[in-house]
Amino acid sequence: DSVSGLAPGAPVTFQGVCIGQVLGFDLEYDAATETLRVPVRYEIEPERIAFSNEAAARGPLENARLLVQQGLRARLASANLLTGQQQISLDIV
Repeated sequence: DSVSGLAPGAPVTFQGVCIGQVLGFDLEYDAATETLRVPVRYEIEPERIAFSNEAAARGPLENARLLVQQGLRARLASANLLTGQQQISLDIV
């Protein structure tokens, strides 16, 4: 989908709670599929998640894989209807 309205510093939310921010994005060519894509880079602030010490031992990549297996998905959502600003919304589906 289009990333129009998404900018570095835009919020990343999980079920409506701000847990991070967008760092940026680039236009990339994928030689394997001969397509263009726009991966979005964002950071999560682990201190925003209470009782996450147990998960910290697994590491961020393993935690991300586990959450995706449990249905975690990211999508663009409106942050401001007047300005058209977008945000990343993370939800379990």
